[in-house]
Amino acid sequence: MGKVSGAHLNPAVSVAFSLRGDFPWRRVPGYIVVQLAGATLAALFLHAVIDVSAKYGSNYPAAGYSAGAAFWMELILTFGLVSVILGTASGAQNIGIVGAFGVGGYIALAGLWGSPISGASMNPARTFGPDLVSGTWTDYWVYVAGPLAGAVIAVACAFVLRIALHWPWDAYGALQLPLLFETACACVIAVATASPFGEPERVTGRWLPWLRTGTTGVLTGAAAVALAAAGIGTHLAGGALAAVRNLAGLTGIGLLCATVLGGPLAWTGPLAYLVPAVYGLYTDWHPPALSTPWIWPARPPHDVGGALCAAVVFAAGLAAIALRGARERPSGDGPG
Repeated sequence: MGKVSGAHLNPAVSVAFSLRGDFPWRRVPGYIVVQLAGATLAALFLHAVIDVSAKYGSNYPAAGYSAGAAFWMELILTFGLVSVILGTASGAQNIGIVGAFGVGGYIALAGLWGSPISGASMNPARTFGPDLVSGTWTDYWVYVAGPLAGAVIAVACAFVLRIALHWPWDAYGALQLPLLFETACACVIAVATASPFGEPERVTGRWLPWLRTGTTGVLTGAAAVALAAAGIGTHLAGGALAAVRNLAGLTGIGLLCATVLGGPLAWTGPLAYLVPAVYGLYTDWHPPALSTPWIWPARPPHDVGGALCAAVVFAAGLAAIALRGARERPSGDGPG
């Protein structure tokens, strides 16, 4: 299906591809009409076969959460979804094993994290069909504005990242710039270990450690794919190997900070590590150079010691966040 139509399935994805210039705008209205029609037919079919109200197949803000909270959840989830799609798609087509596993894995984990708040629609058509069949339009604007806003922000971020990585940097700047983006990704992944809406992942019970591990792994993989995709055609130093190594190590530091300081302050770890990392890069050009593998961004891409140190830190952070989770906020801060 991906080679025929692109397998968009989502108005937000079609709009994102058009904003990026991979898909002609004249086709967008037709795609959206077909997507809405497909969702409606699916809702009608299930309503007829299962004989249950179509509203059970729709999305609504959960009890105890406002439409505004659901909007932000949809925006954040769709931002991640579109970022993964843009990073794995070939032009405007979702094809290949990488895209299938990457996008499918993200949708599954986003559903576990966001369903208890907004239903994790991430797709205006997916909510439109059941709402039309059931005649219930409660807070439908959330599931249009949220996904579309998230898609636009994802395209904007990809555009800025692409420009920055393709800028004619000098050799020293070519080392520093990827490190800044890797640090930013690690900060986002670490902060995401604690939901600003509470702890919806706790509904998984004994599966909670696996959910935390899977979520962190998917987010880290998605960030690595996005960084690699943004760097295609550039000549920045380090390449994909250095990007994966640095991202893994920085993410591990952030995860360890999340278990000690809590998710909202987890960003302090990667940012603090950025100081010696930048200094290490500086010494590469102004000897004597730092030789410790624990400052892995300053090591060559194929350096085994630096890769092992980054892997150890990432494994430690992943184990800590899986077993303990992010340090919880004091009671009374969350909704309800």
